[in-house]
This record gives sequence, C-alpha cells and structure tokens, in this order.
Amino acid sequence: MIKHLQGEATLVPQQAGGGSEAGTDGGDREVQLAVMVPTVVKAAVRRRAHEEGVTVRALLLRLIREAGIANVDESDLTDRRVAAAALKSRLYREALGRP
Repeated sequence: MIKHLQGEATLVPQQAGGGSEAGTDGGDREVQLAVMVPTVVKAAVRRRAHEEGVTVRALLLRLIREAGIANVDESDLTDRRVAAAALKSRLYREALGRP
C-alpha cells in the first residue's frame, strides 16, 4: 500500500487481511516477504516443511531464528491455518471422550 504524506509517496507494509495497523494482540504486524528463488529451492523448502509436518512459514521462521538473523517467538512458529486448528480441536475433543 502506498500512502501519500505531504507530497511524498511512502510504502506502508500491509497486514494479512489488508490493514496496515498493528494487530490487536499487541504483537508485531505481519508483512509479506517475497523473494525469487530457483524452482529446486522452492521444491526443497516445501519438501522439508512437509517432512517436518510444519508450514513453510514456520520452517523459514525457525531457520531465520536459528541463523541468528532475527528473534522469532515460539508462538510465531505455530500453525495458524483454519484446517489445522479444526483438526487440533477435534483431536482434543476425542482425547477427552467428547463427540
């Protein structure tokens, strides 16, 4: 998103969902990071994420943390997909003996 401030164009990172404000949870806002890589690198990253049973996002954030590039909270490594949350919820209910 580009905002015009006093005659200047300023690039403002967008949060997932289209907003540009910090999230209501008090954490850092999420911004998109795009990078062009060779096809074999993309395939290798996706394969590793699948083998580890994590998302590509979680894999890359963990590797960034391990390389010492940035501090990444453990909470940022959790799977935030709706399907994963539904599965965890179902498994939790089943473990408690609830339908």
